[in-house]
Amino acid sequence: MIPGAGWGRNAAAVAALVLLGACSTFPKGPPLIGYDPAPYGDAFRAAAAEAVLRDALGESVYAAFGDEAYRLSSPGLCSPATLADFVAGRRGCAILRPADGPDCRETDLCLRFVMDRDLARDPRVRSAIERALLRPCATLTPPKGLPYARWPSAAGKPACASWTLLRCDRRRQVTGSAAALDEGGGQTVVRLSFALTPAR
Repeated sequence: MIPGAGWGRNAAAVAALVLLGACSTFPKGPPLIGYDPAPYGDAFRAAAAEAVLRDALGESVYAAFGDEAYRLSSPGLCSPATLADFVAGRRGCAILRPADGPDCRETDLCLRFVMDRDLARDPRVRSAIERALLRPCATLTPPKGLPYARWPSAAGKPACASWTLLRCDRRRQVTGSAAALDEGGGQTVVRLSFALTPAR
């Protein structure tokens, strides 16, 4: 046997596996450290929150609230009343909450959320959410220049994390499609699929 021949075959196999892994990074799984069971869902929820708040404030949540954008927590689901408090900077709330189910899993490129039924009936809010879910990168604030881009904010997931995960700086970005809002009980269910598409 020629010395080093086995190593050459092994190196070629390793290189092939590395290349294969590089091609299969979408959807990206959660990291082993800092585990987030729904990274894409959280990024889309951040985009929806930014869209609704920007529409109400006339500017980004970071420009409107400054450092307070990182201090406003979002413990409950936004209603029309609590959204008004959020816009006034008194307390935060969540525009969307995750609602995963066996028929719509993130690993299958499907996302499902719930939102307050009365808030969903507001045409302005509904339009902002639908716009954000279809093209989240067009809604998110670019992290460059934000002083605390790696920190969670009033919008949710850190700006840097959402921007990177959704590939907002690349030629192919993560976008949503087939978004549907359906009323059920006291909440509205929001469902969509997501994929990599050429940036527009």
